[in-house]
Amino acid sequence: MENERKRVVLCIKPVKTEILFQHRGEDGEPFQMNPYELKALENLVELKKKEEENFCLTCICMGDRKAESILRRSLAMGADEGVLVSDSIFAGSDTVATTYILQKAVEKLGNVKMVVCGVKTIDGETGQVPLGICERLRFPSAINANEILKIKDKSVIYKYQDGKEKKTMESKFPVVVKYRDFKMDLPMLPLVAIKKAKKKEILLLDSKNMDIDPKKCGIKGSKTKVTEIRTKYKKKEKIKIQGNIQEMIGVIVNQLSEGEGKREESFG
Repeated sequence: MENERKRVVLCIKPVKTEILFQHRGEDGEPFQMNPYELKALENLVELKKKEEENFCLTCICMGDRKAESILRRSLAMGADEGVLVSDSIFAGSDTVATTYILQKAVEKLGNVKMVVCGVKTIDGETGQVPLGICERLRFPSAINANEILKIKDKSVIYKYQDGKEKKTMESKFPVVVKYRDFKMDLPMLPLVAIKKAKKKEILLLDSKNMDIDPKKCGIKGSKTKVTEIRTKYKKKEKIKIQGNIQEMIGVIVNQLSEGEGKREESFG
């Protein structure tokens, strides 16, 4: 997947649909785009529509084959290329291993002037990946942006929030962008765009064609260890209160006192 134009890479984190939309299925897809990257994608596609903006927008997803649907959506929205970074040895990667894998993917693509990531993911909230990619790629800086205004030949112009004030800045390439704005609602896509996206090739990058060291991936390459995973909290038992006002107040006070006692026990 070679391209003579300067390449802007958008790293999209697949988020489980039930995390974003707990009360409804969204297109029947198992994954959705992280809201920060969704907003960044819309921003970058709008820039591409301007005649003077000449860059190749490549979207990367790291995950299993089910995440390919996110790349199809990004192509339908206006991205030029979709890349799925997928291999069984990548499973269980923490931010250290993930940034290593993404570094290898970006280097494989070539001619990358700017890498864009959401400032954080709503299912992880670590915010470490953009800075980790910047460090691994040895890019001079990682900038915060609420909106990208223009992508020039050698630099990017963007807006960022400085306290209560919005400022406009310009940074030279190469650069990593931590995108700080987000969007929850998925755009309605024309059927024609969806059909065209389904016909486009999705490049698959695995450990072999990226020259990956297996010891730096997955659980082996992770510096953090997961000791416990909590998916749902136990629901409290419902109590139906009956009687006069004084009796009901007494029951409520007792319940609150019991709850406070349990909190003191749990915190020692």
